[in-house]
Parts: sequence; structure tokens; C-alpha cells
Amino acid sequence: MKNIVKFILERKAINFGSAKSNYGHCIILAGGPGSGKGYVKNNKILSSFKSVDVDDMKKMYIKLQKAGKIDDKYNYDLGKAEDTFKLHAAVKDHGWKGKQRKYFWDQRNTDTKNLPNILWDMVSDDPEDVLEIIKYAKPCGYNITLVWVCCNVETAKANNQKRERRVPDDVLEKGHKGAYKCITDILSNKYPIITEGIDIAWIAFTAGYKRMLSDKFKNDEVLKIKKDDEGKFVFDKSYVDDFLKEQMPMDPDWEANDSKEKERKKKLIASKISESFEQ
Repeated sequence: MKNIVKFILERKAINFGSAKSNYGHCIILAGGPGSGKGYVKNNKILSSFKSVDVDDMKKMYIKLQKAGKIDDKYNYDLGKAEDTFKLHAAVKDHGWKGKQRKYFWDQRNTDTKNLPNILWDMVSDDPEDVLEIIKYAKPCGYNITLVWVCCNVETAKANNQKRERRVPDDVLEKGHKGAYKCITDILSNKYPIITEGIDIAWIAFTAGYKRMLSDKFKNDEVLKIKKDDEGKFVFDKSYVDDFLKEQMPMDPDWEANDSKEKERKKKLIASKISESFEQ
């Protein structure tokens, strides 16, 4: 199997070829907190997309708070999980999520030649969130790709401790459980409208901080979920379940391999997703 980061970058589908490759692609980047979505997103191709992320609203909230535009005197320290949770609740209370999406789609151009590539970075623990994007994006003419960044919950917890913005463990666990149910249900064709709306789906398996994929999963670390002749996903959930049951082994040569492995993984994810853009 071809390696999702070598396949995105080497094919040069975005910002390297014809101008039209910069238009018409919508990626739904799914996965629980600490799964590695930020790592996947920060590669040459996906970083060129217009990214829509609930974290953007958190940053805006703090800016408005510091400018005295919001009546909130609390000093948020996002290195503390409880403060991140409080900030998330504060943003939610303002109802900004719905407003953000409405404003974004109100700005879209229905001319498919001028649709800027967009990336929705979200946990995706609710099929209604995925369906909402499809309902807006498809009529505009977008080609929709689902990428599920999947990792073991204990791995995600370890990753979470290394992040600048930490979330409480119970929130992390809830996010992963919700994403697992939502995405596996989608890939099991439980929502026909969503199945029809998604053009291509990928699962990117991540090992985590100082860890490496075991031999079993190295061969299929980025898995394309194909569709059959009836347009239904052909998905074996047992492979994902096996992956999530075990914490990936520690890499004894982590320090020596870290930079090389990060670059290899970026190229792999990039190369895989670019296949979506060329079909």
C-alpha cells in the first residue's frame, strides 16, 4: 500500500499544478483531542486550506476579553485542562459555533471554479455536524473528503500532556468515544445521505508521542475506505478495533528517528489525500 502524507505532497495536487487545483475541495478532519489532527493539518498542502476550527473562536474570545469587549474577568491558562474546559463552555454559551458556520457559508461563491479549498477541523462526534457541512458544501459544488485521525485513548492522553492547550481527561475520553461511534457509523453506511455526500474517506492511524506503529499496522497506517458499485463504503471495523485496543510500542530510537519520522508521516498523509483531489 502506498504511504497518507507521501501520496499528498508528491502528487502536488494543491498549490503546485493548475490553478483549479486550489478550488473545490472540502476536507472534514475528524478525531478526538490529542489524536494528532494538528500534526496532520500542518503540512504543506493542508496548511494552504481555509481552516475552520472551533479553537479559532477560543482565540477570538480571549482577544475580545483582553480588549474589554467581553465581561469576563477570569484569567484563562490553557496549559491547565480545567481552564480549557471553562473557556470552551464560555464560547459555547455565546452561541458562536452556529454563527461561525452561517457566516462562513454565506461568504461562499456558488461558482465551482472559484470555491476555495476548505478544511473543517472538528471532533466529529455528532453525525449532524458532518451532515450540516455536506448540506452546505455539496450544493456549492465541493468534492468532500473525510479524514479520520485515529489513535488509542491512552496515546491521546499522553499527547494531551505535551500540548499547550490541554483538555480534561474525561472530556478527551468523551470526544474519542463520540468520534469513534460517529465515524464508524458513517463508514458502516448507517446514514445514507452522509454516505452519498462523502466522495472519499481515509483513516490515518497515529502512534503518539515517542511511540511507533507496530508491524501489524505499519502496512496500512493510512487506509482508504473504498465504495462498492452501489456507492456504499466497504469498511472492516474490526481492523480499527484491533488498533484501538493496544497502546503502540515505545520507539527505542525515538530521538534519532523523530525528525525523519515526522517528515515521512507528513509526506505519507499528503500523498494519500492528494489522491482525492485528482479523481
